[in-house]
Amino acid sequence: MPVGSGHQVDRAQVKQALKDDRPDVIVVHQHLRTATQICEDFPSTPVVLHRHGRTKQDKLLRRLLNQRHYGELEAILWVSTAIRTAFLQQYPQFTDRSWVVPNGIDTTLWVPTKKENRLAYVGRARDDKGLSDLLEGVRRAGLDGWTLDMVLAIHDAEERATAYRLKQEAVRLGLSRIRFWENLSASQVRGVLGAARIAVAPSRVQEGFGRVVIEAMSCGAAVVATPSGGFKEAGGSHAFYVRPNSPQDIAGALQALVSDPAQCEERGRMGRQHVMRHFDVRSVARQFDEMMETVVHGVAATRRVTAPVP
Repeated sequence: MPVGSGHQVDRAQVKQALKDDRPDVIVVHQHLRTATQICEDFPSTPVVLHRHGRTKQDKLLRRLLNQRHYGELEAILWVSTAIRTAFLQQYPQFTDRSWVVPNGIDTTLWVPTKKENRLAYVGRARDDKGLSDLLEGVRRAGLDGWTLDMVLAIHDAEERATAYRLKQEAVRLGLSRIRFWENLSASQVRGVLGAARIAVAPSRVQEGFGRVVIEAMSCGAAVVATPSGGFKEAGGSHAFYVRPNSPQDIAGALQALVSDPAQCEERGRMGRQHVMRHFDVRSVARQFDEMMETVVHGVAATRRVTAPVP
């Protein structure tokens, strides 16, 4: 049942939809206050908060307030150990109810196609994604005959301005074999990654999870990435890791892969096997279902027996 989007969600509509559906467990994505409101409306039903990114570093007053809110939840689900660990540094009392289930992708859709001498970046058009580092790294690498595909997601005026600046920077650096793509569909992104021999994820920030890493690996691309937050969990031992803010490292990694086609192909092959083993959506869905079963039939079951019926 549609109940609005963004910040326009109607609490009364949500409440009525949940009353009609009578779920065994309620999962709320991202928004803590919405989750605690649902806890108030449905005290006999366990509520799980599903977080996809890092939490902010809260000041003392906010931490005290959030402690009460988090305490109302049955569980908090994180998409990587990195962001779970960062959260528990502030809220160690919620260790037992903080669980990790990674994001997953359909590895039957994200597949290699005919490979070409192409590098690919896929992600937001933001400075903290290390895009200037990537352009400078490609310039330093001097890759004759290789094309760089910059697939940019642009959601606001700031990202539009960043995309414009990157195009000017590419001209200034003399990068003639570069193509910029904006807001491609998922199938179009799969096409770009499927044909790329190498994908680069040079983020400067602590990422919540490395979805772009596993998408590129599933498509058989050798991945060059920073070990930022969830990126290293996603890539495991199969990505080529470089330091953030280091065009020199990016250039060295690209030169190593381009000069050794066998290594490049092997990293792509092993990366795909890694994703199929750990991040295929069917495997991840089973992990998620098992967690929900534990919530419903575990500690939550005792609480639901004694809690008043809403």
